[in-house]
Amino acid sequence: MKGKGLLVVLAAVALLLAACNGSLGGYVKVTAKGASAAAYQVDDGDWRAADDPESFDFWAFNKYQVAVRCGNKVNVMALTPGDTGNLLFDCEETEISFSVKYDIRAATGADRAALYYLGGLGAGAGTTGTIAANHAQPGQQDLVLVASDSGGHKKAAMVKTVVAANGATYRMTMSSSDSGNLLSGGTVADFSASVPAGWASSGALTASLTPHGTEVLSDYLHSSGGSYTSYTFAVHDLVSAFAYEHGSAPQKTLQRLIVADGKAVRFEPDLPAAFNATMTHDYLPSFSGLSYSSCNDLVGFHLEARWGGLKLSALASNGYLGDGAEYELPDLTDLDGFTDVYPSSGDQVTTSAEAICSNKSIGEISSQPLNKTPLALRGLDLRIAGDQEKYTAP
Repeated sequence: MKGKGLLVVLAAVALLLAACNGSLGGYVKVTAKGASAAAYQVDDGDWRAADDPESFDFWAFNKYQVAVRCGNKVNVMALTPGDTGNLLFDCEETEISFSVKYDIRAATGADRAALYYLGGLGAGAGTTGTIAANHAQPGQQDLVLVASDSGGHKKAAMVKTVVAANGATYRMTMSSSDSGNLLSGGTVADFSASVPAGWASSGALTASLTPHGTEVLSDYLHSSGGSYTSYTFAVHDLVSAFAYEHGSAPQKTLQRLIVADGKAVRFEPDLPAAFNATMTHDYLPSFSGLSYSSCNDLVGFHLEARWGGLKLSALASNGYLGDGAEYELPDLTDLDGFTDVYPSSGDQVTTSAEAICSNKSIGEISSQPLNKTPLALRGLDLRIAGDQEKYTAP
């Protein structure tokens, strides 16, 4: 199980958080570490490939689009100069593996352990043993060891800060005082009234973030809410509430991510209203009826198509869309590095449209890479209402 981000939070969506305003134009700087290809469009002009996909700039007048390729994912930002003139992406996916020898015998009643690290989590059965940390990120980070009993009740927790290196082995031994690292008092309010009648599933995941960015999953709760566990060494807690219309795609989805300003707090994660999108299916989909009146802080839409291991997604701000509520995913196949980003006849394509509401502007998070989830942004309240369809490319 990977704990890199809460499973219902779309990292690409999370960072289109601009309150759009008018602009007479502006300088746009794009930094895309590790990108294999990039392109941009100014106003309604032709798309141009960037000479250096990792760093380029241009002048935009009324609106612009930027496309960055990270492996099999192409991220498009459709913005205005008033949204932001500084775009950051991080396409590097360096992974390492290491191991942790653990001893939780001092945690009374515990018989199993969970290890959290940057990039995921691992589990160990028994009071002593070794946990493999696979798909981990290198560098300084917090290793968090949580001891539990067979019923999943947490008994103790500890943290160790390391500079993680590939192939390394670390040791974590609990003491009797580590039970004091568990914090009670955190609650999630009942949000079942905001779950549409007849929807298949709903719930909430709570987590805590450590000083060096490790996400420690805490509890899974039903929409009726309940209590959750936090940790003394955490900087703040967060909750991701969700509801799915069906058990599998296509389906409508509702999500809400709240990042607290502290820990062991009370969350009230009522979900947004459902969103109905109009999607026209060709080789690449187009979207119309992009309006959503169920929040007063709508900032834009996340629009996506997936097929054959490739994903093409766009984040279109209100400023970019203007009075027109339409958007078509761009055909970039004439540009170097994007020639294969197009479904073949007969491909099964999953397409989705999501309305995004947020209390934070893109200016408040401009130092965060646009394809990473801003779990460190205290006070964030992000609401996403999605609609999804499937079709066969002609």
